Amino acid sequence: MALVRRRTLSSVDNDIQALKRDVKKLEQPITSDRLARRAVTSRELAQRSVGGAKIARRAITLDKLAPSVVNNITSNVVQLISASALGVAAAANQAVDVAGPQGPIGHQGGAGVQGPQGLQGLQGPQGEEGPTGAAGVPGPTGAQGLQGTQGPEGPTGLTGPSGIVDVRFAGSNTPIPFIIIQGSGGSMAELILPSITLLANQVVKLDAFANINFIIVQNYSVDSAISRNQGEIVTTDNAVMIQNQDQPFFPQAAVTTTLTWVDNPGPGTYTYSFAITGSANGITDASINSRGLTAMIITVTQ
Repeated sequence: MALVRRRTLSSVDNDIQALKRDVKKLEQPITSDRLARRAVTSRELAQRSVGGAKIARRAITLDKLAPSVVNNITSNVVQLISASALGVAAAANQAVDVAGPQGPIGHQGGAGVQGPQGLQGLQGPQGEEGPTGAAGVPGPTGAQGLQGTQGPEGPTGLTGPSGIVDVRFAGSNTPIPFIIIQGSGGSMAELILPSITLLANQVVKLDAFANINFIIVQNYSVDSAISRNQGEIVTTDNAVMIQNQDQPFFPQAAVTTTLTWVDNPGPGTYTYSFAITGSANGITDASINSRGLTAMIITVTQ
């Protein structure tokens, strides 16, 4: 029995020494280089860990040992565990926490389903106005528009300088013979001008003449007149020759009557005429010969 106990204690002592060596190894600093070479993982620590199963297989119960041996073992184990337990636990945790080598990159996943379209953002500020573009080709000419209404009549223009605006004339060279009864006779002739329209600041200058011839005459009378509108006499002339009954007859006589007049009746339309009336006693023959009436329309500057 004594030999058996000594061998058992020796075996326990060997185990304790081995445990101390293992703990001493564990107490060495664990660097990244050491970890990389040995790659101590949690799985390997689990396989080599001193668990309850290993201790149970090799355990020596206290009832088989002497009390002094038990006390010695207990004291040593307590001191050993107190000194090394924390270091072992820290080293084990550090070994567990060290990351292993990076695994291969996995396959890229397929494209995900496109999400719904987001709300339209706020309108940005208006940009600067761009340069003016080149002028385009002129389009075709449009249709002519409707004629507008006639505007009001403008004011009367300034009167032009004085001068002849128009000239009217009437005349004849055809003789008009006297009608003679028992040595006495008479005749009449008239000239009429076309209508004349006078404006403001316009006048009409009238000139008239007539030639009357007598053959063997004792007494005669020639009346002439210029009229406006066949009733308004504007000027007259009278040529008379009177002799006593015992005085000799004139073998012939000639009378020329002339009239000049400037008429200013104001704006309007007028008709001018020239009338000649002749009478004689003791005559053989007489006639009203060449005659004429001229009207000149003149603008007068005030």
